[in-house]
Amino acid sequence: MSKLPEDGNVFDQVTLVINVDSEEAVEDEPTEIDDEEVVNTIIETCIPSISPPTSTDKAECILKWPTIGKDAINEFKTPGYIAMAFPTLFPFGKADLRNPREHNITPKQYFKHLMNYQDGRFAKHPRFKYFARNSEMRWNALKFGGVFVKKNSEFQDMDMDQLQEKLQQNPALLKKILFYNSSLRGTRLYWYARGQELLTMIEQLGLPTLFFTLSAADLHWPELFLNIAPDEDLSTMTESRRRKLIEENPLRVDALFLRRGENFINQVLKEKYDRFTSYSRCFMVKNAPKFEDLTKETPQRRQEIADYFDKFISTTHPDIHCPKGPIYPCRKRLSEVVDLEKDLAELLNRVQRHTEHRDGYCMRTNKKTKKKECRFKFPKELADKTEIRYTEDNDLELITARNDPCLNKNNRYFIQTWRANIDVSPVLSKQVKSKELTEILQIIMNRNNSDKTVKSIIQQFYIQSCCERDISAQETCHLLMGLELTSNDGRQFVSINFRVLDSDGWGRKRSPGKEAFVQLYPKLNKSTLNSDPEAYYRQIVLLFVPWRYEDSFMQQYNSWEEAYKANEPLIIDSFKPACDLDGKQPDEPEFEDLDDGGTITTEQWMCVSRMGPSNSAEKLS
Repeated sequence: MSKLPEDGNVFDQVTLVINVDSEEAVEDEPTEIDDEEVVNTIIETCIPSISPPTSTDKAECILKWPTIGKDAINEFKTPGYIAMAFPTLFPFGKADLRNPREHNITPKQYFKHLMNYQDGRFAKHPRFKYFARNSEMRWNALKFGGVFVKKNSEFQDMDMDQLQEKLQQNPALLKKILFYNSSLRGTRLYWYARGQELLTMIEQLGLPTLFFTLSAADLHWPELFLNIAPDEDLSTMTESRRRKLIEENPLRVDALFLRRGENFINQVLKEKYDRFTSYSRCFMVKNAPKFEDLTKETPQRRQEIADYFDKFISTTHPDIHCPKGPIYPCRKRLSEVVDLEKDLAELLNRVQRHTEHRDGYCMRTNKKTKKKECRFKFPKELADKTEIRYTEDNDLELITARNDPCLNKNNRYFIQTWRANIDVSPVLSKQVKSKELTEILQIIMNRNNSDKTVKSIIQQFYIQSCCERDISAQETCHLLMGLELTSNDGRQFVSINFRVLDSDGWGRKRSPGKEAFVQLYPKLNKSTLNSDPEAYYRQIVLLFVPWRYEDSFMQQYNSWEEAYKANEPLIIDSFKPACDLDGKQPDEPEFEDLDDGGTITTEQWMCVSRMGPSNSAEKLS
């Protein structure tokens, strides 16, 4: 690598070879490899060795470029294809994922190692990280789809028509398919599962106190540039240079943001408040007022709740007309601030005021008025005091004291320690904010022929769920490194499966450090009483009435409803959720979504690839 120029063309240093006929090339390749022969043998790849070539080797030092054809290569059996796709990253063709090696490695281990490579060239490459993430997600989707069908024998010999009929007879089957793929990190299925965990936490712990988000001032934080470019002078660094460093080092940017966020939560928030229980982007504060339904509270009680939140949330600007300082406020450390009031005013003016309205970001069409409005509802009305009152939609909302119509909610302590944009909101409602994920599978089934197997349909569905949106370079690096996406304050989730077992099984008791969250699957609510009351009563009885053998209930009672009524006092005494979410439905969005061309889109690179010499290639499932 040291002999390669930093910039410039290396074409004259590469030995070229004329493409031979594809049939002749196949005849020269070995048909199979004896496992015993490769135990202590280094197998030669089609790409030159990484060691410097000697004079006798130069005749054989040939770099085989990938050929273009109608048939897609096999990503699982083609050695060297990654190296051929990225010759500047693998200049000698070694270390390809599919090359034979003594010890097998997983794609996750392989890509993580390359992202951490000492010279940083893989992490800095503009496309490699996206290629790695896309490959890893597709391969995992194929694996999960195959394993799902293998573990659920009823799907193995089923075609698409039979699957559609099965889904009509048993809609809960779709949840089973979705649930199995919820471990694919970063997908909608993954976040749907985490959303269900959040609802479980709310049911058992109660409503959180505050909901907050932390944004990154990645162009300004001095710690970030001291880490990326320690030899450069920050005081003279231009904006274009800062942007280039951010674009070239997404892995470091993500790592620093993660560490900064963890330290902020653990060392700032937890030190500030006596009791701090965090889940998702919410946290619970000790001695916070407890309530479930504000409509049932008296006006005096609602004002007490408003006064409590007034200590945490502010929309009062200390100096709206504060002039800009010589230094961007996010570039200052808190230890460098002399005048805290002036620093707060500068921060609010720079990062907390919503003054620009743009299409595609905040300007959306209101479904009721059919007019474009700011979805954040800025500018807002001024208010003299903080209170909870009814809105035009007859919903109760916290209206904070406000002297600036464009100021976003903030917390003085949070923003001056975090040194970037934040958002702090009270949690006043237990309204569910999640939706079912069903439309993608239905579209895929409608687009496939009836002779497709269920395995291929489910695999295609899992793959499609991986590419529903564009993700940033930082998020891509975060996912490739296997870093945490959620945190639940060190608690565990214990899933209890209420399906009837096909055969006997064994269980092992575990003792978690903190009280675990009990998550039911499938979870039945009171609406099930109309369609399948016995299933609902069975779940409640098994959950709250002590038992050793399930059959013992049917020996004593004629039905699960009878067993429920016989044990109703015990069940009522045990079944006391901190927050009852039973029957809650998602809010209907107030604004129309942006037109993205449909759920399943054709990316630009797909269109370009079909314009090439293999534009007649058939689409592979």
